[in-house]
Amino acid sequence: MSQTQNTADLIGTVIFAAVAFAALGIFVLILLFAYQKKYIKHLKEQERLKLENERNILNAQLEVKEQTLKDTGADLHDNVGQLLSLIKLQLAHQKDDKTKYTRELVQNAIDEVRELSHRLNLEWAKDTNLNDVLELEYKKLEKPGFFTVKNHLSIQDLELSNNKKIITLRCVQEAVQNIIKYADANEITFFGEIQKQSLIIKIIDNGLGFDVEQTKKSAGLTNMASRMKTIGGEFKINSDFGNGTTCVFTIPLSD
Repeated sequence: MSQTQNTADLIGTVIFAAVAFAALGIFVLILLFAYQKKYIKHLKEQERLKLENERNILNAQLEVKEQTLKDTGADLHDNVGQLLSLIKLQLAHQKDDKTKYTRELVQNAIDEVRELSHRLNLEWAKDTNLNDVLELEYKKLEKPGFFTVKNHLSIQDLELSNNKKIITLRCVQEAVQNIIKYADANEITFFGEIQKQSLIIKIIDNGLGFDVEQTKKSAGLTNMASRMKTIGGEFKINSDFGNGTTCVFTIPLSD
């Protein structure tokens, strides 16, 4: 065998070995890529199941809370409301000035119980669209005259599932309650519109404002975030001292 033939065989062997190693390398890369793809898919599935489990737990908790509120509202209406009505009926026979103030107090108490019962039991909301439900909320704020309320709702024709509607209303009520308690505001703006298959609701006040980071774990903020999470939504809050507060609720329109 000539030296030229030996050289050719050696070159052929080297080329074969190189091709074999290259093929092996490509095969290993393909395996690694496939493994990484499956691993990422596995992590995403784990995260989905985790979120679904958390959402189911939160939904169960909210159902218990809603049932408790419903029962409390019914008890207020049926028991306390009835007792107050009987007292009012008894006082109606006494026309002297001494009982006039008492009659007025009893009537105020009846109105407050009726309003609270209505607020706790949201069965009535099933047959009302979200726009009208929110309008009732801001009209309640306007009535006493403590706030200037601005309505920028553009959701008149929006159809929303009852669960999302009630969750949204509860969050708005929580935001308004926080404004009444802490903000020292005199102006509240209701803003609502549809953006990219999501409903955006904003509650804006011109109150004192606060440090969001220091207050992030408060019960009220946690409740709103948890409620939004159960419907695949999101809650954000922006505030600075002296610049008021903006609560933003993002509710997906698709299931």
